[in-house]
Amino acid sequence: MTPMTPMTAAPKLPAAEFSRPLNAAGLGKGERRLVIESTGAERAGLAERFAIQALESLSADIVLTTDDRGEGGDSGNGATRVAAMGRLKARVVQLCVVSLEPVTTNIDAAFERLFVEGAPENGWEWGPEDVEIHLDENLKDAPDTMTGGFFDLGEALAEQLALEIPPFPRAEAAFLKENPGGIEPEEGWKAEETSGESPFAVLKKLKPGRG
Repeated sequence: MTPMTPMTAAPKLPAAEFSRPLNAAGLGKGERRLVIESTGAERAGLAERFAIQALESLSADIVLTTDDRGEGGDSGNGATRVAAMGRLKARVVQLCVVSLEPVTTNIDAAFERLFVEGAPENGWEWGPEDVEIHLDENLKDAPDTMTGGFFDLGEALAEQLALEIPPFPRAEAAFLKENPGGIEPEEGWKAEETSGESPFAVLKKLKPGRG
């Protein structure tokens, strides 16, 4: 495992609860492995952001692959790309939507992210000054944007965590039964009425390739 080393100063970005800014130029070509561990303060901030009771652990084992794509290749005219592949592990505590009892979920999920210099918000075809961005046709999601060679791997992991958090956690003892009037909990539990969609369900819909 290659330790993370200080890099030149990143552009000023809005404060993030879990930030790990990296400079693509400092990573070198080829593969580099990183293991990222969260701090207690970072986990507390993310728990508040995602409206969950607690985030007891959060870590990621990642392989970064850096290259230049486009007709310019290594000449500097191509679009710099950093692909991140790895596993995200977390332990989250939420309230059961039926009984309001704490529910603990262990998350262990594989993920892939692609960071592209100057990628537009819709992401897919053209970079700045009409430099073509060649993307992997098997990639499910639009790429994340790099700015001046910098990207925030921590924020990308936070977004990935949001996709993995159960939208409707239920304790094992909380069972629902159907009746002609709809769905209601057994043993006198009263489920809290909700309207609209879960914010996590909405976030999933915003990511291309996710239903």
